[in-house]
Amino acid sequence: MKKLLIVPMVLALIIFGFYHQEVNGQEAMGQKNNSEKNLIPEEIPIYDEIIEIYNNSNDEINSSLKKPESNSDKKKFTLNVGSDINTTREKMVTLDVKLENTKNIDSCNYFWHEGKTIIGVGSSIKHAFDKGEHNLTVHVSCAEGDEGNASLLLRAYDYYIISREHYNAYYGELEYVEKEIFNHKDRHLLMDDGIFSKYLYQYDEKGHTIQIKNEYYEYPNENETTLYEYDEVGNKVKETILNANGDTIYMSINTYSEDGNLTSSKSGVDEDSLVDETYDNSQYETTVYHDNNESNTDNTNKEIKKYNDNNKLIYEEIDYGIMKIICEYEYDDDTLRQETTHIVSDYRNQFRISIFNEKGEIIAVEKRFTNAESTSCHYKTEYTYTDNGNIKSKVDVLLEGECPYIDEVKRLYSYDKEGNRKGARAILDGDETSSTTILKVIKSYTNELEAY
Repeated sequence: MKKLLIVPMVLALIIFGFYHQEVNGQEAMGQKNNSEKNLIPEEIPIYDEIIEIYNNSNDEINSSLKKPESNSDKKKFTLNVGSDINTTREKMVTLDVKLENTKNIDSCNYFWHEGKTIIGVGSSIKHAFDKGEHNLTVHVSCAEGDEGNASLLLRAYDYYIISREHYNAYYGELEYVEKEIFNHKDRHLLMDDGIFSKYLYQYDEKGHTIQIKNEYYEYPNENETTLYEYDEVGNKVKETILNANGDTIYMSINTYSEDGNLTSSKSGVDEDSLVDETYDNSQYETTVYHDNNESNTDNTNKEIKKYNDNNKLIYEEIDYGIMKIICEYEYDDDTLRQETTHIVSDYRNQFRISIFNEKGEIIAVEKRFTNAESTSCHYKTEYTYTDNGNIKSKVDVLLEGECPYIDEVKRLYSYDKEGNRKGARAILDGDETSSTTILKVIKSYTNELEAY
């Protein structure tokens, strides 16, 4: 306290002394000739210099003169709960609140209400809601005196729909629309690829699939309906497949032991032609050997597997008679880096090479299709990924022949915060500044489903 009194007094005396000297010396300074005056360097006022030193000091003098923060300067305490939420009924939803401009966030308490009912406590809670609209409020109270409320509206529906609109990369025209419809338990009601076929699903009260209808756009005569029946504990006891005319073309009936193990299975084209299903394991005769052993080339073997010294599969061959599949695997230490698949038949061969990065993500795929005469299609697809493991970009490159659907356009994908793909753009001619929307993903909610 004494220091606080002495220093201002010293400053005042110094300032007064220099002021007095300046006044008394005015006459003498005025008597100097011009040549002497020009030799005097430009002076910095001592008063201003002292005040500057005084103001820039960090001792208790300066801090004691600091003005208290006014209410107008203090940033306002706010709560943020985001935008309104759409979801499906009985589904767990995460509710979050974020605070701004509070000194001690650890001292805050959070109470979530729907009306007068508390539904949760904490800055982040999970809760499921019945069908309908729900007006929610969170009340926050902190030890420093910060307090406030925030509200949002949540709507819970019976169904949700995901539509994927695909556009032409060059002209921007809508080409086709994929559609998926889900119930509130995330089970498919519809899967429609928008081009070739669609599947429609029905469930019983326990969630078991009881019917799947497969409809083809261009081949309606090939439509099929599959029906399922279950016992009281959920075992599938009957499967029936009907053709487009409603006639039975396949049926199977299963029986189970008391502990739920399958004891018998019969199948046929109808109930009058059911026979016991048998499995001839001899057709899957297997020879397994390691890389440092002599290869077994006995043509009677239907399956061959080959392992390296680290017990990693490096070769696999399966002979189905009319078709043979050969797979080869290459590793960097224990990490798979390349997989080569060769499918051989009398009429057509398929060759595929997949390249993996250190995370196990496919970064390149090369495919070649050949017939008896020449290569019909040969192309390569290259991928990049986001930090979360989602595909960031994809581009197809034609190497040889003619490949339908290969347009050599680079595609860039975007995702929402949950990691779901929400769109894609096409980069034409390598110009990253110019792009065309080729995919829009739209999620909507409803309680009424139109005929589909």
